[in-house]
Amino acid sequence: METTNRIGLLIAFWIPVLVFAGCVKPGSASIIAEVGPEKISIADYERHLAKSNGSWEAAQKLPMEEKERYLDLLVKFRLKVLDAYHQGLDKDPEILQELKDYRTTLATSFLLDRVLVELGLRRMYQRRKEEIRASHILISLPTKPSSADTLKAWNKALDLLQRARAGEDFQSLAQQYSDDATTKGAGGDVYYFTSGVMAPAFEDACYEIKVGAVYPRPVRTGYGYHVIKVTDRKKSRGQIRASHIMVRFEASSPTPEDTLKAYNEIRALQDSILQGADFAALAKEHSQDITSAMQGGDLGFFERRRAVQPFDEAAFSLKVGEISGIVRTPYGYHLIKVTDEKPLGPFREVKQTLRQVYQNNRYTHDYNQFLGQYRSTVNFKFHNDAVDTLLSCVDSSARFENDGWAEKISPTLRQKPVLSFATEVMILDSVISTLKSDPEFSKMQATAENIQNALDRIAERRLLRHRVRNIEKEFPQFKAVLKEYQEGILLYKTEQQHIWSKLSAADSLLRDYFEHNRDRYTLPDRVNLSEIYYMRDSSYGIQFLDSLKAGVDFGELAARHTERIPLREKKGEWGLLPVKHNPITEIAGSMEVGAVGGPFHFEGGYCIIKVLAKDRARLKTYEEALPELSGHYHEYMSKRLEEDWLASVRKEFKVSVWKEKLKEAFLKPPPEE
Repeated sequence: METTNRIGLLIAFWIPVLVFAGCVKPGSASIIAEVGPEKISIADYERHLAKSNGSWEAAQKLPMEEKERYLDLLVKFRLKVLDAYHQGLDKDPEILQELKDYRTTLATSFLLDRVLVELGLRRMYQRRKEEIRASHILISLPTKPSSADTLKAWNKALDLLQRARAGEDFQSLAQQYSDDATTKGAGGDVYYFTSGVMAPAFEDACYEIKVGAVYPRPVRTGYGYHVIKVTDRKKSRGQIRASHIMVRFEASSPTPEDTLKAYNEIRALQDSILQGADFAALAKEHSQDITSAMQGGDLGFFERRRAVQPFDEAAFSLKVGEISGIVRTPYGYHLIKVTDEKPLGPFREVKQTLRQVYQNNRYTHDYNQFLGQYRSTVNFKFHNDAVDTLLSCVDSSARFENDGWAEKISPTLRQKPVLSFATEVMILDSVISTLKSDPEFSKMQATAENIQNALDRIAERRLLRHRVRNIEKEFPQFKAVLKEYQEGILLYKTEQQHIWSKLSAADSLLRDYFEHNRDRYTLPDRVNLSEIYYMRDSSYGIQFLDSLKAGVDFGELAARHTERIPLREKKGEWGLLPVKHNPITEIAGSMEVGAVGGPFHFEGGYCIIKVLAKDRARLKTYEEALPELSGHYHEYMSKRLEEDWLASVRKEFKVSVWKEKLKEAFLKPPPEE
């Protein structure tokens, strides 16, 4: 529908503020506003403001004027929606059809957030309270392995697994057989990690077993098969803050002499610290990590695995206030001091950060598992004979939207089932029709790979639609979400009716607005100049100055010699720019028209300039103001129309607001869900 994009924007803004309890008694101390028959409680206000700002803590920190502004927006929104209901827009056939069309998408998003993302975030949060150290033996697989490749790798991994569980030394096995070049030299050690760092299947296996145990099966990831042993588990510290003093190696592959020189320097600094010297002062004066040295060596807060392993291991072994011994990394020698630590915060505080990690690291894996489990539950099946019939139509020169690629499939064959599950069956004719008409597939070429991918995607959509068919019974809260979407559409419709359809940008109206607001549209002092720009020594410009003295035209010199290629066709001319635009325009602004100056150092080179024209500060003409004038006029008129509209709605629905009660909001954090 043509309204979809605008509706989507409205919903993205308003969904956090749409639904209210509506059951609080009038006059209750928890009521912050009444809009017609609706009551807005402090708890409602807190919840929706927190959502719109990302967290409860972020909303709590907002200044009072922002909190008051948000309450005003809330009241205005409810007035607009109440007016839409009053007009009967909720019974508009177009809106009802849009709700019907969008229900599956909305329900799917709601379901996945509840049964997948929310549970995944809580699992990740619980796991992040602990960190694990593990070793592995990787038997790699090609990017697109054949069944023979997979079987061969599985058998090799299984053999190594049995040998490890029988008591052979895991480190030796990793050094001999692992395909992971990064870890095999260290006996397969992957170092400490927590949830959201490793491949999901690898992580899941490690969190299931105890220290010293080898996971009982080879674990498949995108890299191949892993034989996994957990070597340590301990409570996570969260983040630490550390400072360091660094003496760099002079080369990436330092000689013994370079290494000894750096070691003697760091050792002397260590002796100074042992004698009572201030760590931060020494870092500022002597550390060769210039960025942190300016901060007294401070590196800020960081988690595990953010630094190279020797540094990381040394830093995380220190208590707050402790200073390490001399630590060698590939870059040099370090002395490290831990100055603070920040344990994992409450779930609600870290939820948004975890959500990003989860989406990047685990969501696809968990989603595929969720879908696979549901396939089993409903006995999902592809019918290979019909799939083979479809694959026989491969024509890489045609797109699915073309008629020819599937014309050889007879009407009888088109009635064959392609997929079935529960009580649903999708026949070949329906699949062909979907491939031709659905925008997701229609522009694809009719290759075997695209056909198979499209079938998987069609199956996925059908399964999800089936899964959410009775979602209101499973999650009664979904009714409120559907209502939110409906009210987002109502907001769009009613604003279209009362505001956007009434906006007019006729020339006469724009000119009238311009005449009443001329002072808003001004031009500063401006200057136009031509330049000869070059990237050589400043003395190179003497030849240009000599040519100018001899009467050569400045524009001709610029066209031949300026090294800003796009300006050659313009003979070096910049066009009128504000005098304050950059240092060169400021210099030109102080010169007379026709004057030549330079060379001036500018943007890595030098330029000689000639002032071509000046335009003093003045009011813009109507034509000059037009690009910004139209936007200002629409903003002015939309506000006016909105104010008039809301004034009339307030006559229909009484509004009471108690802003003084905002002082009671955000005093006590909400309980954990």
